[in-house]
Amino acid sequence: MNRDLCLLILGSVLAFLGGLVAFFIQGWWNKRIQRKVVHDFLLELVRNFERVSPRVIETYEKSGILWNDLLNQIGDDLALYERNREHSILIVNHELRATVWDWFSRLRTIVNMCYGLNNMIAANPNNQWAKDEIKNQVSKIKTLKGDAVQLATRLDF
Repeated sequence: MNRDLCLLILGSVLAFLGGLVAFFIQGWWNKRIQRKVVHDFLLELVRNFERVSPRVIETYEKSGILWNDLLNQIGDDLALYERNREHSILIVNHELRATVWDWFSRLRTIVNMCYGLNNMIAANPNNQWAKDEIKNQVSKIKTLKGDAVQLATRLDF
């Protein structure tokens, strides 16, 4: 009876320890998958900007107008990022996380500025300051596109 009781206790302890180890391994694996999903999500948003931004620049250079439907495509991805921004905390590399936050912040500022400038020009088509400022925002979009290529390289691991 003593031996059976010791084997029962040993079996219970081993089962408990096995469950505990499985719990920690599963937690580690889930965190790893979450980080991968966050990286893939951010990479997709940045690559979408890389695809749309040349069209924004091209249409502006041909027509002198920033088309709202192209800005809306960028704005939709920006809104998607804003709704899920808290998940970027899973990026382990603090410098990369700060770069992501900074890049999306600059993108938000540019897009909001472009909407406002388009509204100014719609209200007053002869507003030269707004036209000059749109040209400035387009040059910022070009710069942001270059930064997007570098950011995509860092996110794609």
